Amino acid sequence: MQCTNSGVPFTNKIIRKRVGAIRKNKSIGPDNISGKILKLRGEAMIPYLAQLLDITMNNGTLPAEWTRAVVVPVHKGSDRSIVANYRLVSLTSVVRKQMEHVI
Repeated sequence: MQCTNSGVPFTNKIIRKRVGAIRKNKSIGPDNISGKILKLRGEAMIPYLAQLLDITMNNGTLPAEWTRAVVVPVHKGSDRSIVANYRLVSLTSVVRKQMEHVI
């Protein structure tokens, strides 16, 4: 399957490559879809994922869960009571990240 209106090629080959690049231990984003699930389902998920991304691009909208992020403070070191010793990490949707890579 290839995207027709947006000009972005969401082919099975490209999606297969992106799914292969997902690390299983990535944190789950706000949509609760883990990279591990996408990897385990592998070949069976690819046509559906390509179709989902194609529809999303053609409609010009993103699912609400893809626009959110879970922000987690990560301790950098030293004194834990000082706010400056933390950095923020945003956990976003694994599926959205794959779409962004293709674009």
